[in-house]
Amino acid sequence: MNAHDDPDFLTHKNEWLRIFQELNIPQSTDFNPNPPGAERILVICRGGNTRSVAVAMLLKYKYMKNALTASLEKNDKFTLEMLLRWSNRVIVTEIHHEKIIVGMFPHRWLYSNNNLHLIDLGEHRRLITHPYDLTLLKEIDLKLQELFNGKP
Repeated sequence: MNAHDDPDFLTHKNEWLRIFQELNIPQSTDFNPNPPGAERILVICRGGNTRSVAVAMLLKYKYMKNALTASLEKNDKFTLEMLLRWSNRVIVTEIHHEKIIVGMFPHRWLYSNNNLHLIDLGEHRRLITHPYDLTLLKEIDLKLQELFNGKP
């Protein structure tokens, strides 16, 4: 029996296929790196494990962005500063995270060109779901469409 025949593997693979189909994410078996100059987006939430991971997954696979996640609780100020310098755009998942980031790095936002964005997913989401919950991903997808296109 090889790993691809394992029932757990097949269950998760089928779930991924369903997620990709429902969200119109292109499926590819080839290695497709981001195009040169792809926008670099840092997604920040409290723990860096649920909401930011879900946002980053869609940014990478559907919107072809170079996306990383970070945690306000688990990453120190030096790491956050390094990631902020790397990024072209920052997305936070709660309104008070915006205030925390601006308070930690006021010099960064002094002359910014609106590169700090809020996709409000609420604090409760981090406790009741996982990053690949289809309902959460659909909600995020609508918010990303608004962010990039001005409308869903």
